[in-house]
Amino acid sequence: MKKTVFIFIISLTFSILSFLMFVWFTTEHYSMHELAQFDCKNHAKPLDLSHPIKVMTWNIQFLAGKNYIFFYDAIDGSGTDEAPSQKDTEIIFQEVTRILHDENPDFVLLQEVDVDAKRTYFQNQAQMLYKSLSSQFPCMTSTYYWRAGFVPHPHILGSVGMKLVTLSRYLIEKSERHSLGEFPSDILSRQFRPKRAILESTIATTEGPSFHLLNTHLEAYSQGSDLMQQQVHISSQQLQRLEIQGRPWIFGGDFNLLMPGQSYFQLSHSQRSLYQEKSELQMLTHQFPVLPQPHEVNGLSPAQWYTHFPNDPEVNGPDRTIDYLFHSPRFQTLKHYVRFQDTIKISDHLPLIGIFHLKKINP
Repeated sequence: MKKTVFIFIISLTFSILSFLMFVWFTTEHYSMHELAQFDCKNHAKPLDLSHPIKVMTWNIQFLAGKNYIFFYDAIDGSGTDEAPSQKDTEIIFQEVTRILHDENPDFVLLQEVDVDAKRTYFQNQAQMLYKSLSSQFPCMTSTYYWRAGFVPHPHILGSVGMKLVTLSRYLIEKSERHSLGEFPSDILSRQFRPKRAILESTIATTEGPSFHLLNTHLEAYSQGSDLMQQQVHISSQQLQRLEIQGRPWIFGGDFNLLMPGQSYFQLSHSQRSLYQEKSELQMLTHQFPVLPQPHEVNGLSPAQWYTHFPNDPEVNGPDRTIDYLFHSPRFQTLKHYVRFQDTIKISDHLPLIGIFHLKKINP
């Protein structure tokens, strides 16, 4: 009997250790700051900052489209869908590349780009985009912010992989990943959650300081914690660093935060539960210029600046702004807009575009 119990304990211990080792080796572990991989084709050239630059940010929702209500989409958790069809991902891929060809920006900041995820048929969406668009964007850099070999969530039960991706018409000379902190939970649960980050690309220029492009996707479900304040604070520190260094920069992405002001009250009561009445974003909006501008989002015609159309069946169309382009005070904004006319069915986010001109280059 004692021998049987001993064997059982040894077997159980071995199984637990094997599981923990599997979790550790199939998830990502990051330092606060580390280099990120990038690739540039031979025809990539330095950026001439004496000319205007065009930047787009777009959460492409892992090429899923708008035909689904995913399990996390509904406020009450009643969403029934777990994955898009492979055909839909292929259709949406063509639509995304069409928009990028047509808009023809100099830089593209993409969020929710799946790589080796079960839900998207183990596609490498980052490489799919780069292969299709490399003649237009000879440089690409990316970093994971959610990766695990197996997530034991009943609606996932498989691998996840999601990246920030930055496409550049001009030469990337360095790429870095800055961690944004993790949701406060036990050490095992944290391994299966997204690990948010800023992807910073250093763009070579023909003269003067290098140009820095930062891409992010802040936490989506942080209720009951101060994680959003932490992530905004770390973002502010990175921008202040660039300001002290005299580097021109643009910081964009999906911030999952409302513009301080009236935006909170423009939402239905149930949708407000996702946000704080006093937006954490104010730390950034008080320090740096942002597009769309606060008076636009909080003005009489906020709808033209909405960037998010949730898949929640309670929401009938775009109803909030949570994607932004912050920029160095060294830049003057020449034009900015949200592309509505042919993107409404591509993703649950709409692309935000800004055209900037550097006021002065300080060597």
